[in-house]
Amino acid sequence: MKKVLLIVSPLLLVIFGILAGHYYKGKIGSKDDWGIAPSDLDASRNLWSEIGVKEGLISAQEKDKLVARMREMLESDDPVATVQGFELAEGVVNQPLDKTNVTVLQKEELLKTCSGMIHGLATGDWNEYKAARLPVNEYTLPANDQLAPYLSKLLGETNIQTKLDLDIHRRWFEHTFTKTPYFNSIQMLSSNAFAFTKWNKPINGCYAWDSIPQSGETKYIFGIKGDYKFTHLQELEIEKTKEIFLCQFCFLAEGNPASVVRPYRIDMFWCTDAAKWVPIFLIRAFADYTAEGSSGSGTQETVRLLLF
Repeated sequence: MKKVLLIVSPLLLVIFGILAGHYYKGKIGSKDDWGIAPSDLDASRNLWSEIGVKEGLISAQEKDKLVARMREMLESDDPVATVQGFELAEGVVNQPLDKTNVTVLQKEELLKTCSGMIHGLATGDWNEYKAARLPVNEYTLPANDQLAPYLSKLLGETNIQTKLDLDIHRRWFEHTFTKTPYFNSIQMLSSNAFAFTKWNKPINGCYAWDSIPQSGETKYIFGIKGDYKFTHLQELEIEKTKEIFLCQFCFLAEGNPASVVRPYRIDMFWCTDAAKWVPIFLIRAFADYTAEGSSGSGTQETVRLLLF
């Protein structure tokens, strides 16, 4: 997997380094050709919008409808998620599990986690989002020397510490999403909205996204965001159960910015002791880059910022 070279202003470089996570070029199909022409990105963006219109987007603020649609996906007749496989490490691919391996409790908790995160981001409800995003207390938050000045300017405060903490995250979240939702509407497309597998090592790094539901041979750039680390908790899970039970939840969403439809994926693992799904990453696919610079090969990222 190769990182994308972004040509942006100095301010954007600082912001991207703080909040934007890791960005990669990728596409459905062959991984040999990493160059993505603007026309291919245009085609991907148009296709995602067409799928959203055709399938019908659900308001992200209507939680009952979100849960009903998610339940329909979980209880679909197709027992196996039709994904190409989970690339859990470079060159290591696990095949998805039959959905009959998922217990009733795990399904119900999955509905709570996914709907809580999406609805929280759509309404600016920090308590709902936090309950879904951080259902356990066993996590770490890395320090970032550039985080304090950025958040100090954004929030109009001068005493913000270098290390992200829950109170800073809450204030940033409410400042950002109370009036301007991260998601306006979403859609889940098929039985592969939810996919499951098991693995015997902690999941902390970045890996591929080569099976965006119903997108065909689309080309895109994807970014992985995960501010909270759960390495120790995953190690305890492996010690007790010999493996980690993983879920990927794929969906299309509009609202970041408004009218732009993109694929998203939430990766999470099952914590046996807490009987909860713990989200690890939010992965976002982009196709709205523009060439600029003297070489004509640069890209500029236009997505709203996100702490996750």
